[in-house]
Parts: sequence; structure tokens; C-alpha cells
Amino acid sequence: MNARPLRLKASTLGLRAITLTSLLMVPFSPLKAAPADDLGLSEYRTFLVYPHIEKAMQAMKTENREVALSEFLRAHQLVPDNPQISIYLAEAYRHFGDADNARQVLETQSKLTPDNARVRDALSAIPIRVDNLSALHQLDVACQAHPNDICLSNVGDHALLFDQFNLAISQLDNGSFAVSQAGMDLRRSIIQRAIGSQHWRIADQQFAQLSQQTRLKESENDQWFGLLIAQHDDQRLNELQNQGRLNKPVYQLILAQNLASRAEKQRLAEYLAARENSNQPQFSSPEQERDWLYLLATGAKTPAAALAAYPLQFAENRSYVAENQLPALLARHDDAGVARLLAQLPADEKLPLRMAISVRQGDSKQAVAIANRLMAAQPHDWLLLDSLSYQLLALQQPAAAAQLLIDGWSYAGASEPLRLRLIDRLGAILHEHPDLLTAARAARLRQPLPTAALRTAQANLLSQSGSDCQQTLSLLSDFSSSYDATAWARIARCYQTSSPGMALYAWQQAVARDSSDMMLRGLAYQAYAVEDYAAAVAAWQRLPAERLTAEDALAAANSALAAQNWPQLAVWLNDLRRLHAAQGENYFWLEAQWQNHQGNSAAALRALDQAIAAQPSSRAWALKGQLLLAQGQQPAGIAALRQAATLAPQDASAHAALGFALFNAGQFTPARQELTLANRATPDDENLVRQLVYVNQRLSDGGQTRRYSRQAIDMIDNAAGTQPLSRAAADTRFSLRRIHEDSARRWTFTFDGWTGTDSGSAPRSTTSPASGSAQQNSRSYGQFEGQYKIGDNQLREGDTLAAYGRLFAGGSHSGEDNSGIGSGNWPIYAPMAGVGLRWKPLHDQVFYLAAEEQVPLDHHRGRVDTLLRASASFFNSGRYSDEWHANGRGWMAQNLYLDAGHYLKNNQENYTADYRLSWHQKVHEGQTLEPYSHIQGNAELVSDSLSDRTQWDQYSSDLLGGVGMRYNLWLGQTHYNAWPHKISFGLEYQYVFTQRQSQTNGLDYRDSVIFTLGGRW
Repeated sequence: MNARPLRLKASTLGLRAITLTSLLMVPFSPLKAAPADDLGLSEYRTFLVYPHIEKAMQAMKTENREVALSEFLRAHQLVPDNPQISIYLAEAYRHFGDADNARQVLETQSKLTPDNARVRDALSAIPIRVDNLSALHQLDVACQAHPNDICLSNVGDHALLFDQFNLAISQLDNGSFAVSQAGMDLRRSIIQRAIGSQHWRIADQQFAQLSQQTRLKESENDQWFGLLIAQHDDQRLNELQNQGRLNKPVYQLILAQNLASRAEKQRLAEYLAARENSNQPQFSSPEQERDWLYLLATGAKTPAAALAAYPLQFAENRSYVAENQLPALLARHDDAGVARLLAQLPADEKLPLRMAISVRQGDSKQAVAIANRLMAAQPHDWLLLDSLSYQLLALQQPAAAAQLLIDGWSYAGASEPLRLRLIDRLGAILHEHPDLLTAARAARLRQPLPTAALRTAQANLLSQSGSDCQQTLSLLSDFSSSYDATAWARIARCYQTSSPGMALYAWQQAVARDSSDMMLRGLAYQAYAVEDYAAAVAAWQRLPAERLTAEDALAAANSALAAQNWPQLAVWLNDLRRLHAAQGENYFWLEAQWQNHQGNSAAALRALDQAIAAQPSSRAWALKGQLLLAQGQQPAGIAALRQAATLAPQDASAHAALGFALFNAGQFTPARQELTLANRATPDDENLVRQLVYVNQRLSDGGQTRRYSRQAIDMIDNAAGTQPLSRAAADTRFSLRRIHEDSARRWTFTFDGWTGTDSGSAPRSTTSPASGSAQQNSRSYGQFEGQYKIGDNQLREGDTLAAYGRLFAGGSHSGEDNSGIGSGNWPIYAPMAGVGLRWKPLHDQVFYLAAEEQVPLDHHRGRVDTLLRASASFFNSGRYSDEWHANGRGWMAQNLYLDAGHYLKNNQENYTADYRLSWHQKVHEGQTLEPYSHIQGNAELVSDSLSDRTQWDQYSSDLLGGVGMRYNLWLGQTHYNAWPHKISFGLEYQYVFTQRQSQTNGLDYRDSVIFTLGGRW
């Protein structure tokens, strides 16, 4: 069947067209469909094309690039010369980012329909990439061939990007484009680009073009004017203003001010003169008018005439005109003219003028009234307050000025320099008239101000009224680094008594800011007061010698002495001699110190005598006493120290020095009195407390000895705190504990004994060196003793007297006694009991004398006899003693023991000498292992005649040596008592070098091993 062409009815075609149009109205893309009638196609071609356009539009809605482009291409192939379909296709290409194909389509269409404006506009709307000047010129040629607003704008804009101003401006040669909105936009772009790149002339020309077109905006007028002002193009501005452009009153004002700021006096005068008649600018605000009046007053050729000729618009500026006319009237003393000026004004106006007239005429009453009215009207105008207070002072009105300044306190809002000036002025008034500062006014001025500089001035002000330190410190106690030297000096004076260390710091800060003589003196005296003598010397050294007064040199010399700076002391002593001030007690005291340091004690004593002659002083007598004591003149030295204490009964050091001297002289009772007085004044002095221990010990005052011992021990512990004790402190504490323990001891019980393999003799006991017996060699020996201390200072000063009783026995030589009881290894042979008195006559030496009555406990052996005995120990004190040592891991000990005994009834004498050397190795607190060696000699003298005790019938001696090891255990130490108990035991190998035949019974006992045991309780 043959197909026939399908013809649609017009109504059907119209319906489809309406449907398509409604679809195209959906905002899926920038593309908009034209009505069917706008395509310019026949019904048949429309029938063929629209289905493809519909499909393309639907694909555009769903962003289906392939379908949209293929359908638009199919439609374009069907009607390749249709402008609208070409536009559709180009816009689709652009929508999907293919600007090149879009441009190709439109360029092809443009050749087919060169006069079609829609095609040209669409082609111009496609952004053009211009990467270089060559591309720019090609674009310009293409645009000039078919100019339109879009392409001209594109060329102009791209030309500006390459700073091609001439090319951009040439686009405006197209008249229709130049007056179009796009053209005016391009011109404005040229202006801004020219300003940015400082092409001022181009910007001026384009502004002028816009002005001719009457298209300049207000802001552009301001910018044009500002450009010419910035370039100081006065001629151009005059030219334009003469043309009526840029001629607003404010522009005239700014131009005139610009001329004035550049000191263009001639041009300014001519500019103002040109406007003196009918061309006077009329301003919209009184401020602008006042600025113009100021220019007339300062820049016009005849200011007075210019001001008079100017037609004032604002009444408030009349005062300004009057103010500018007033100086001339006042200079001419034209009081009538002044009156005329003021008569034109209300009475409450021009108060500053009236104030000036009152000051000129010396009318203080009127000036005070006007000043009060001015400040009441402008209470926060601090410059006005500055001026008014100054003028009132000039009129001799300090009370009125002070009232204004106090009413305005604290000038908040004023600049700091102005606030300082006002505060200083008020301070000066109050210094001259302190009665003006009432209590109410003072309270108002005491509130601290915010900055350091203001508080400094505030403190200065309040000091004029005698403010106390509490007020000063409330202002300055933040110690700001911004305070000046005067403020720091004021802080120092306030802290001088309550906090001397802070005062020293404040003086140091003051000197760091001002090293004047006054500040250096303050620092030196304060450093001396806090005993920082080196700092005091350093401060005095900074004061030049030529500015030293005698008082300065004396104070400096005292500082040098305190700092032990002997060279500098010599310098200042020379200065005192140079200043003819080598006199008086202080000078001679310093001279004595210098001479003593030089080793010239004779000269020092002469100087002290001169000091005492000038003015008896405690320190001079004290030093004299020390020097005399050093020369061995003990009575004279003590007498001098007594004079020192008498002159200064409250001086603890004077009493202490006298107490020490009396102690060393053996005058213990007065020594204790002086030391007690010193201790009451300085109870924390450790040396005094320890000396009171020693003096009470010498006086046998056990209670006081223990009291001060406890104090001294506590002081040592408190001084150490949580830190370990120093070696010296540990030694001292142990010594005090021993004294404390010994002063309370009355009873002492000791046991000493040994037993060995053969005859021997033990080393002297370390538990009771005065115990024992002038014993003979035997295989064993044992003794138990109880001693009661009667007291010290009994027969002579420094002695000790004790009563004792003891039991002792030995072992037989043969190993069996006559009774057959047992071996001689046990000390049970010939037991004896003894009671007696033991006297220690010397305080500082271990030396005993004893008298003892002995009674045998075995009636078969021995008889009652009386023993007279002397014993001593040497080299066993201090670091070599057997007493526990608080420091170290061990110590060396030695002892030389001498013993002599005489039996009255037996007419027998025994002698023993024993030297021991040992090492105590600490194994634990209170425990030592003691390896030792000793050598011992014994002698025995016996007389058979009781009547002739000078003839000895028998003499025998032996010499032996031994080495051994002993274990020592101390027990019972407390916080205040040293170890009161001690137990020792050990083994010793002993070798006898020579033997007494009376002891051997013909046997040779050369060596033996013995076990030793000792204890003290």
C-alpha cells in the first residue's frame, strides 16, 4: 500500500505547539524553546522537526547528554539553515560544557544569516578565552566587523586585564555603545583599573566623560575629587569648579584645608579671596562653617575683613568670629570694642572669652565665677580644667583652683600626661596650702588610680598632706616596674621598720632608676640595717669620694668593717682624716679594728683608750677586754669586759663575752650569772645555751645542767629540720647527751673479769677505768663494784668524790685451791670485800686517788688490810676515747693506764702500766667489733719489815703483750641521754715476755688465751 504524506490539521499542530511550549517552561536548563511560529518553518517541516526537539528537551530535563545532542543534531540536519534550531543546538552544547562546538554551530549559522541579531547575541554570550595580546587583537577585529554591546564589552574587559587602556577606551568610540549601560559599565571599569594602576590622567578623563553625560554618581564625584586632591592638582580642581563641577561647599572646604596643610599660603589666600563676595560657600553644618571660618582667620589676606564679610548661617559660630576678633581688640586695648562684641552675645555664651577678659583685667572674683560655670557645663573637659586651674593660680586663687581640681578627680577619660599634670598641680597647691585638704577631700583622693604612673603622682600628692605609710602602700604595694625612683624610695621608707628586706629591695629599685647621692645613701643605710654589709659597701663605693661627707665616710667605714672589707675600711678611714673627722668614739673604734686586723695590738689598744676617753662605750671596752685576754692579761681583760657589760646592761653580747671570759678563768659562779643574763636576752643563741650546760656542770648543778642540755639538743635537732645532722652537730649532740646522762647518775655498777688457759693479766677495763685492783697474775679474775657519787666540788673546785664497795677474787695458779673446790679457771680464789672513798681531784684529767679497807671473805687466805691507790688514764679522750662516736663507720682508740697501790699492813706495793691501741668497727648502732693490741708491765715490791718501809726484801716484775677481739654493746640511749650501759666480751691471745718467779712456781707460763667480760650499768 502506498504511503501518503500525513497532513495534520492546524488545530492539531497548534495543540502540539502549546504542549511543547509548556514543557519548555520547566526550568531544567538555560535553554528555552521558541513558539512554533517563531521557528519560521512550514507546517510540514515543523511536523518533521518538533518530535526531535521534544525528545531533546525531555533529555535535557534528565541530563541525558547523548539523547539531547543526537535529537538536536537530527533536527539541525533536517533544517540546517534555521537560526533558532542552531541556537538550540549551540545552547545544548554549552549546557554540556562544549563551548567550541557551540561556537562552531553559531559561526556557521552567522555566515548563513549574518543579519540575525539573536544568532549574534548567542555567539557573543559564549565566553571567549583570551590568553595573549594576539588573541585579544583578533577578538577586537572580529568585534569591529560586527560590533555589538557584548563583544565590545568583552574586548574592553580583556584589554583592561592586559592593561591595554587605549584599546579598552577605543571600544567607547562606538557612540551607541558608549551611552549604553554596558558602555558606561566599561567606562567605570576603566576608571577603577586606572586608579588601581595609578594612571591618574586616564581616570580623570573618564570621570570627565561621565560628568559630561551627567551619569556620575555621588560616590564617583567624591572619588574624582579625592583623586585630584591626592594628586594636589589644584589647577585642575579650580578649572572644574569654575565650570561648576566638583564645586560643592564641602569640596571647597577640603581643597582650602589641603592648601593650608601644604603651607600653600599664597594659593590659599587667592582661593579664599575669589570667594569673598558672592561666591562664599554655604555649609550644611556649623562644624563645616567653623572650619571655613578658621581658614579665613588663618589664611585670608585680611582675616578680620574676611570674617566680617562672611555671611554666618549658624548662630553658634558667632562666638568663633568674636574669639578671632578679640585678640586684635585686646592687643589694641580696645575695651569698648570688646564690650561691643560681648554685648552681641547672650550672657551665658562665650564664657571662655569672658574668662580671658577677666584674667586680662585681673578680676579674680569674676574669673572664679566664670570658671565654676564653665566646669559645671563641661565637667569632663579636662583640657578646660587644665586651663582654668592654671589661670586661677595666676590670679592668686589657689583655693578655687584646688576646688575645681578636687571636684574633677580622678580625671577619668583624660590622657595620662594630662592627668599627671593635673595631679601634680593639685599636689603643688596642697603643699603650699595643706589646710585646703579637708578630711572629706582627702578621702576622695585616696582611691587608687589605674596605672603605675598615676599612682606614683597620687602618692606624691598625698605625701604633701602628710599621708601615712598605710595609704602609701595601698597605692604602691603592687611593685610595678613602671614606678619611678621617688615612688620606690617612698615604698622603702614605709617598709623600713616593718619589713627591712622589702625596704632594701625598694631602695635597689630606686637606685636602678636614679643613682643620685640621696638614693645611694638610702640603699647603703638600708643594706646595713638588714646586715647585707657587702651591698652597703657597694652602694657607698658608688658615691664619689669628693661628694662624701664626714657622716657618709663614717657610715661607709662601719659598713666595710661589718663586711670585713679591710682594704675599703682603710680607704674610708683615710677619707675621714682628709675630712678632718678623725675624732670621736666611732672613728677611734674603727681605727682600733683596723690596727688589730693589721696585728698591731698595741696601737689598737691606744686607739681604744682614745675612743673610751672620747665617749666610753660598751663595744670599745669589750674589744679592749678581748685584746687584753689575747695578751694573757686575764684580770685586766675581765675588768674591761665587766666595764662593757656595765655600760650596756641590756647588751647580750657584752654579758656573753664576760661570761665566757669568767668561765675560762675558772670563775664559774659569776660566769653563770653573766651567761644567764645574756641567755635571757637571746634565748635562741645555741652557743650560749651550750656554755650554760658547761658552766652548770662545773658548778655541779645537775638540774640546770640537764635543763640546758635538753634545750641545746632540741636546738640542734630543730636547726637540722628534716636534713641529716652535720658531723660537728652530731658530735656536739652526743656530747650533750652524755653530759645530760652523767649529771643525773648517782649509782654506777660495774663488772670486770677474765679467765684464761694459763696465768695472765687482762688489759685495763674500758667499762670502769678506775676499778680493778693492783692484781697479780692469775688464771682468772673477777670483780663487781657499786659506786655512789657523793658529788662534785667537794674538796676543791672541779673535783668529784664517790664512795664505793666491791667484791673481787682470782683463780689459783695450780688450777686447784687448797680447799679442793675446783679449777683455777673460775675467779673464786681468795675472795675479798672492799669499801672505800674515791676522789677525782682534777676536772679535766682522769686521775683518781682512793683509800679502801679490804676484808677477806675466806678466813684461810688473806687478812684485813688498807689499800691506798692512785690511778690515771691518758690519751683516751676526744677522738681516741672508747666512748661511742656518733660519726663515721669506726674510730681509733688508745689508752695509757697507770695504777699504783700500797697495802699498809702487808707493806706491799703494786704497779701497773698498760698501753692499748684498738679500732672500733661499727656493726650496728650502739655496737662495735674492737680488734686491739696492748702491752702491759707489772711490778711488785714487798718488805718483810713493818718498821722500815724503805727497804724492800722482794721485787718482781713482768712484761706481757696481747692481741684480741672484743664485742662492745651500748644500751639504753634516749633522746636526751647517751648510752648509759655498756657490755663487752672478747678473746685475747697473750704472751708473757718476762715472768715473776713468785707467780710461776717454777713453771713456764709463756702464752695463754683468755676470755674477757666487762659491763657498766
